Amino acid sequence: MLTLLTGIAIVVLFALRPFVNKKSSRELPPAVASYFSSFYCIVLIIPTLPIFWEYFFIEGNSVFLNPWILVPIIKGVSIHIQIKFLQTINKESTSSSAFWGVIGLAIGAIVTTLVFGSDISLNKLIIIISIGIIGMLFFTIGEGKSLSVTGKKAFLIVVICGATNAFCDVTGIKYLNWYVLLAVTSASMFLCSFWDNRKSIKIKELIKTRHLVIAGMTFALGDFVLIFSMQSFFPVLAALFLIRVAQSIDIVAAHHIYKEGKPGLQYFFGLGTIAIAYFFYFG
Repeated sequence: MLTLLTGIAIVVLFALRPFVNKKSSRELPPAVASYFSSFYCIVLIIPTLPIFWEYFFIEGNSVFLNPWILVPIIKGVSIHIQIKFLQTINKESTSSSAFWGVIGLAIGAIVTTLVFGSDISLNKLIIIISIGIIGMLFFTIGEGKSLSVTGKKAFLIVVICGATNAFCDVTGIKYLNWYVLLAVTSASMFLCSFWDNRKSIKIKELIKTRHLVIAGMTFALGDFVLIFSMQSFFPVLAALFLIRVAQSIDIVAAHHIYKEGKPGLQYFFGLGTIAIAYFFYFG
């Protein structure tokens, strides 16, 4: 039951992300989204440090002496870049800012499987790759093709970052642990975003502006539950696949809320992916 509730929480929190970020994508520079997202990750992590401090030691040694500590640092930089360009896409198309993930996950799954072996069965790996192909169709014949040249370049960068993040999640869980992955990634992301935004917006505005608080806390809670689930409830790729289910819901919702895309194609890509996901988890 707890596994089911965790899965539902991941889907809901990640499905909300493009919509709670929509206002900021229209009113603020794209990099600001990384700033408030990482800020609220830090806000969430600080009170939990006394509880999980022991996670920073593996076999009696500090994780900061472990060469794999570079993984969450790299992921933090990658997520900063990803969110920055996601906001560029979100300004044009919420659907496209959501559905990039199936392509990134497929690439990340292939790379991690070739390097480390898979933490899921071959059949499930094939399903992930199949949904990645659906994502490429979305980009070529669906709502993705309506993006401007800038939007399409941003989409490509976001896909590359998504694949990088998937690789970092697999290795971070394998060689470190979920809390170090979460905390160090958040710190790395915050430092990058602070440097990028130190002149454009003050921290007090992140606290006082309602839609930034909602978007930041949605991001932080989603990441906390997701990364915890990777070591507690789901194989890493299975946990990441839950995000893609959320993004499929976003495609259908974006059509009804923002009138994006042709209804037939939006439903095909959104509900089609959800149907395939059913076989991933229950087939």
